[in-house]
Order: sequence, then structure tokens, then C-alpha cells
Amino acid sequence: MRQLNLNSIKAKAEGEFKNITPGAYACIITEVTDNEEKEYLDVLFDIQVGEFEGYYSSDFYKDKPWAHHMILSYKEKALPIFKGRMEAITECNTGFDAVAALDAGQYKMLEGKVIGIVFREEEYFDKKTSEFKLGGARAFRFCTTKDIQDGKNANPKPKMLDHAGKIDALKRAGINDAEEWLDEYENNNIASTLAPLNPTSVSTATDDDIPF
Repeated sequence: MRQLNLNSIKAKAEGEFKNITPGAYACIITEVTDNEEKEYLDVLFDIQVGEFEGYYSSDFYKDKPWAHHMILSYKEKALPIFKGRMEAITECNTGFDAVAALDAGQYKMLEGKVIGIVFREEEYFDKKTSEFKLGGARAFRFCTTKDIQDGKNANPKPKMLDHAGKIDALKRAGINDAEEWLDEYENNNIASTLAPLNPTSVSTATDDDIPF
């Protein structure tokens, strides 16, 4: 066994993993792939500065590009949003014009550029516990680095599943009677929330309880 200098190493417990806090972060675009058939750019990124700098460069994420990417559709109906995203990249990188780069067919020029990205929590169905929970923060839209400096998007609201989304999540989890299951789940949660208000659960004082 080679000589180890463990005194200089900071110990880390097995299973210890720090999730990204919801908010906005300055990121760097690491790779851009064009899916011309489906008309979108697939943009990989990593966090550039701060507490989570280089978060996605760890070995854990090497084979998980889906965890740190955004799909930028350039279908006809999505072009206004697409252009807004390009303008956000332009604003974050002095001397670079993202719109002009794409007009010239040079989408690879987006690689290495800085962009602000907002992360929010998203509700999901946990098959192991049969509960709806909030998952770790995930990227969902661009912003500018000036927005980050100004404190905008610091506390984005989580994305909650609507009724149809919950039914779809349950069906994907293999629950066939999804409607019935969801009704019972929601009724149980309401009952649990109201339990402290139940008169039978409130203790009443008697003369024996008075200490004088």
C-alpha cells in the first residue's frame, strides 16, 4: 500500500451529498449539441462560481448529462423564447453576440460562455415511500448575471404537480387505480393536517390540575 497523507484530507461520510439550494447561479456552458431533426439545442452546463462551483464536474455526474442540461427549442412557435435566451447569453458575455453566432450557423460558439440559470425544486412521486415530495433543485430557465447580482430569483417557487400531473406520475409508477389512490392520499393528508384541531385531542383542565 502506498503512503497516504490522511492528515491533510477532509473526511467525508459515506452517502454525504449536498444538494443545490434553489436560486440563481452563474454557470458556464460546457457543451452544445444540435438536434436538427427535432429542432432544439441541448445545452450542458456547470456552475461557475460560489459554494457549488464545479458541482457537475464530479465523477458522479460524468455519465448523467440529463442532470445538468437544458433543451432550447427553436421550433417556430418557440422562437421568441429562444431569441430571449440568446439575448440573455449576449448580455452575460461582453463582446459576444449569440444571435449573430447562430445566424452564422456557429452554435458551438456558445460553448465556454457564461449564463445565469435559475434552479427550483420540483414535486415528484416517490415510489419507495408512496409519497409526493419535493426533489432537489433543477435548472428550469435562464437569467442574466446582473439579475443574480441584483438578488433576483433568489427564492424561486417550487414547481408543484397539478391533478393531471399527479395522475400521470402515479400511472408511470404502475398504480392503475390512480384516481382512487390519489383521492385517498389527499384525504389522509388533510385529516393529518387537521388532527391537532380535533377536540378529542385537546386536554381539558380539572380542579385536580390546579396547583393551589
